[in-house]
Amino acid sequence: MKDTSQINSRDSAEYYSWFQDQEKQLEIAHGICKNFYNHFNNPRGMEIMDYLKSKTVDLPTWTPEKGHDYGYFREGQNSVYRLIFSNIEHGKNLSSKENEA
Repeated sequence: MKDTSQINSRDSAEYYSWFQDQEKQLEIAHGICKNFYNHFNNPRGMEIMDYLKSKTVDLPTWTPEKGHDYGYFREGQNSVYRLIFSNIEHGKNLSSKENEA
């Protein structure tokens, strides 16, 4: 019969290492979101977000006289705004949870 104790302990160590890496990546991602929130959570930051919104998501993504590639380009612009906005919201939620604790 094959001894599997070494295989199982190695697999467990690899899994634990993977889990620690995931925790570290989550910690980094949370830090980035908090930075977004801290940088944009003021009148100037809100002004910038309003400006970006007016130049991206508030405008039509595509119009018939434009080619389809323009629609893809515009949707890319919109996704940048949405990424910033979602990071701000996530950072806001993280900060409020920390303040509750």
